[in-house]
Amino acid sequence: MEQVDSLVAANPAVKSRTQVTGYSFLAGQGNSYGTLIIKLKDWKERGKGEDANTVIGTLYMQAQSLIKDARVLLFAPPMIPATVSPTVSSSTYRIKPVEI
Repeated sequence: MEQVDSLVAANPAVKSRTQVTGYSFLAGQGNSYGTLIIKLKDWKERGKGEDANTVIGTLYMQAQSLIKDARVLLFAPPMIPATVSPTVSSSTYRIKPVEI
C-alpha cells in the first residue's frame, strides 16, 4: 500500500487520497487487501493530460512496472446513471460539487 500511495502522492493532478488497509471493494476483507480513494484537483488546477482517464492510465502503468509483488487495479467511479438515459435526454442537470 505504501508503494501505491507514494505513486499517487507524486502525481500532480491528485488533490487528496484516503487509504483503507484490509479491505477491497472487489474482494472484501483480508490482511493483504487495500483500497486507495483518490480525489483529483479541480479542473482549473489541472493541466493538459491530467483528466481522470489519463491519470488512471499513467498510475496503472507506473504501478505495473514498479510493483511486482501485488496486483494493482485502478478504475474511475461509474457515471451518474440518469445522465445517460434516453428517456431524460431533454433534461438539464446542474451538479454541485460537495466538499468532504
